[in-house]
Amino acid sequence: MSTLATAAEQNGARRGADVLQRLRERPPAIWYRGAPVTDVTTHAAFRGGVTTLAEIYDLQWRRAADSLFDSPLSGRKVARSFQLPKTLAELESLSRSMAQCARYTHGMMGRVPDYLNRAMSAYAAGAPFFAAADPRFGANAIRLHEELREADLCSTHSLIPPQANRSVGPAQQADAFLAARVKEENDAGVVIRGCRMLATLPISDAIMVLPSTLLKATPDDAPYAFGFVIATDTPGLKLICRESVDYGRTRFDHPLSSRYEEMDAVVVFDDVRVPWENVLLYRDVERCNGVHVQTGAVVGMAHQVVIKNIAKSEFVLGLAALLVDTI
Repeated sequence: MSTLATAAEQNGARRGADVLQRLRERPPAIWYRGAPVTDVTTHAAFRGGVTTLAEIYDLQWRRAADSLFDSPLSGRKVARSFQLPKTLAELESLSRSMAQCARYTHGMMGRVPDYLNRAMSAYAAGAPFFAAADPRFGANAIRLHEELREADLCSTHSLIPPQANRSVGPAQQADAFLAARVKEENDAGVVIRGCRMLATLPISDAIMVLPSTLLKATPDDAPYAFGFVIATDTPGLKLICRESVDYGRTRFDHPLSSRYEEMDAVVVFDDVRVPWENVLLYRDVERCNGVHVQTGAVVGMAHQVVIKNIAKSEFVLGLAALLVDTI
């Protein structure tokens, strides 16, 4: 079965201390400047962003009326960004919840948890789309959404294959395993080898691997057409990070980079085993190309992006006005 979270971890909405504890107990395999990072909660390149991430989880409890709702599965309080809205009032409550987080970070963290929570909620609501290819995949979409919601996990995602030679597709690269692809499959699941980009907020509990660029409907592209969700501490999964923009200065000297460094990473799949219980799409180019539109995930993610950009605009305009008044 899926190993995103143990039963003991599925206790509803988390607080900041819970986020830090999981990162210490189940650390993602993050590499920085050629060396593995043993603890992102204390590492100079990550601790500022990790601290803000934990603060966001505390914020949802301080603003619980807007940020939490009762789980339809357990009855516990869970993050509202996992809700499947059925009324205008519920949709408006989602906007208020996401605005709380966006204003807290001044819109400077674009991949806070609610971004992919909205995507996974859309996948769950669009379970028939996945089930049309394989009934297991539709059931997986619903169960994975529930597991992420009940454990209140934070997710990152991969966007595109490495583009070493942009004139050809992934199958025509010098190495057919440069871009992540299916190496083999068996009764237990599939094995993935290769790389994907660009995992923003790698300091996460889970990674969502779905295509965001169009694939050609050819047999060569089929091994690159898949979608799944796995834990970031899955064996063989590595996250190789760029240089941090947090230079270790104080919040007074560097008020933005010391707080809001989300980080980006190349995702390396070194023969990563993905159980069938975690798979949403498999060797299906047409469905991979249409998943975001057909499930409404693009709308859910865009909803979060618009709210984040409004908060960022408010911050920048406010800063400009303050400069004018000061001068």
